[in-house]
Amino acid sequence: MLTLFYRNLSIVNGATPLDNIQFHSFNNQWSWDRQLNALNEFTVEERKPDMISVSRTPKNIGNARFQNVWYTNETGNIFTHSHLVTRGDGDWNALAQEV
Repeated sequence: MLTLFYRNLSIVNGATPLDNIQFHSFNNQWSWDRQLNALNEFTVEERKPDMISVSRTPKNIGNARFQNVWYTNETGNIFTHSHLVTRGDGDWNALAQEV
């Protein structure tokens, strides 16, 4: 998996620079539910960071479940919450509506 972060426009005053992006990998032996709970409780130095994205492998690989969170050093919204949406029918339009 490759994740690329980029800006469409140059940095303006007050924008967060990309050089402070960090990531955290969760225990890949945990269940998906436990990892989702850990994501929603994730803090850095006892505060919610500014989360950019969460990436997961599309399926268990070697009985492991890989989940990473990408974030900046900036303080994030304390009400940030992730909710998992899954579909197995291949209906991308319906998935987009659910999101």
